[in-house]
Formats: sequence, C-alpha cells, structure tokens
Amino acid sequence: MFEQNYIQFSLDNHVFSIKVFPPKGKIDTPSMEAEKSAFYFYKKKYKSKRLILCMSGGLDSEIMAEAFLRANVPFSASIWKYKNNLNNYDIKHALMFCEKNKIDYEIEECDLELFYENKLHFYYGIKYLCNSPQIVVHLYFLEKLLKKPNIAVFLPWQPPEFFYCQNKKKFTLKIIFFRYLAYYRFFQLNKMNGSAYFIMCRTSLLHSFLKLPITRSIMNQDINFSYYSPYKIKTIMYQQGGFLSKPRKGKFTGFDKMKTVLQTKYGMDYNKAFRYPLMKIIPDPEQQLYISSDWAK
Repeated sequence: MFEQNYIQFSLDNHVFSIKVFPPKGKIDTPSMEAEKSAFYFYKKKYKSKRLILCMSGGLDSEIMAEAFLRANVPFSASIWKYKNNLNNYDIKHALMFCEKNKIDYEIEECDLELFYENKLHFYYGIKYLCNSPQIVVHLYFLEKLLKKPNIAVFLPWQPPEFFYCQNKKKFTLKIIFFRYLAYYRFFQLNKMNGSAYFIMCRTSLLHSFLKLPITRSIMNQDINFSYYSPYKIKTIMYQQGGFLSKPRKGKFTGFDKMKTVLQTKYGMDYNKAFRYPLMKIIPDPEQQLYISSDWAK
C-alpha cells in the first residue's frame, strides 16, 4: 500500500491526524520518482502477480499509467463503466489511452441507479466506514476484482493539496482525507495486493511534488493562492513534474450525469438522497489534522 516506515495514521478523541516521515537520499522529479515507484512495486513486491491499473479516464489515472509505461512494467487496465452511458465521457479517454498505448483492458459494469435503489451505498459505507456515496461505488468495483486470481491492483490518488489556515497564517498539506481511508480499509480487510494511493505511495514521490516551483510559490506565498483551483494546481504540478498527459477541459467526477438523472427523473437531489444520510451514520472526525508546510521547507 505504502512504502514501509513512510506514513502513519491516527484517530484519537475524534481527531484524525497524519504523520509522514522524510525520505533518505536524492529526490528526482515527480515523473522519475513515479517511474521508480512503478518499478519498485513490480520488481520488489509483485513480480509474480498480474498488475491491474484502475483507469477512470481522469488525469490522475493516466499519470499513473504513464509511470508504469515509462518503467516498462507490464500491466492491464480495469475500466469501470456505468450502465446507460452515465460516465461515457470519462471512460472514452481511458479507452483512447489504452488503445493508443496498446494496453490490454477489461470493462466492469455497474447499474448505478440499481446500486442506490438497493441501498448498497449503506452496505459498503458501513462495512468500510465511508460516508461518500461515490467512493462506495468504487469499493463495489474493487470487490469484483477480488475474484481475479494472483493480481495486484492500483488506484492513482493525487498529489498533496494545499489549504490555507487563516488563524495560523500558514499552509497545510492534505495527503488523505479521512473518508478516503475506506480504500485503505478495503485493501487491508480483503488482503488485496497493490496500492490505492499510487501517486502518494512513497515518501520520495511525495517530496518530489514539494520541490516543484508551483509548490514553493504557494508555501512562500509568492502567488495569490485564491486565484488557483485545486485542479489547476494539480495540473501545473504534473506539467512541472515532467509528465506528458494533458488535463481535460473541465473537471468531471463520473457521477455528473447520475446527478442530472436523479433530478430530472426522480426529482431528487444527490446529496440529500445519498450523501447526507451516509454522513449522519458515519460522521467525519471533529478535527482533521494535516501536515504543516514547515516540515517541507
């Protein structure tokens, strides 16, 4: 899941915190560190297994695949499709990427309307302590992959995000928000090989993003942070980090059409129907402590 002796999580008195240990040795560019991470998983951990990369069609999963291609590591892709073409805009990019790079792929399908109608979001949410009605659908797909023999599965995750703390007048780094630890719990409980957080899987890879010009400008407050969306910052990080994949026009989650269907067909608001009930059962911790930017300077 993560490099050994790299990251620790804790939840005490309703406060969730993350501690990251610094790397040893030279840190290369993010693209080179990602390539080394792909090779690390293949050579050191899973050479005898079939590697499967979960590709949504988004930028993060394409960056992950790019790292494995650079490292000449053999893999296939798992592409998750929603019935009635609800996420066709997203997965068409994954299909194009796989065909262009001659990557074998399999398509797993889910009837999203039936998933929610049968209240499976409650089942997976309670089982893996996840209050996101979108993440639990991913857990459903991962459960499908459990049936495949001798595999190691990889999800991409993303670079660290920045949040400005007004009262302390400094930035903090968000590595993993509490609800996204559901992926970690899934992998641990089901003894699934691989990593749910490839882009943050090793301390040298995390630190390579912290050495970028955009990162330094943010932490030193040399730019107006409010002008940049998290997605824009991420795309700049990937560009400065040496990756070749380009961002899409607009940012999509894969659930955009589903929200429209709910509103037009059933007169339902997605958050009121699914997100808020889950959050009532599984609330976020009262506080979530991330990593101060001081340690990265």
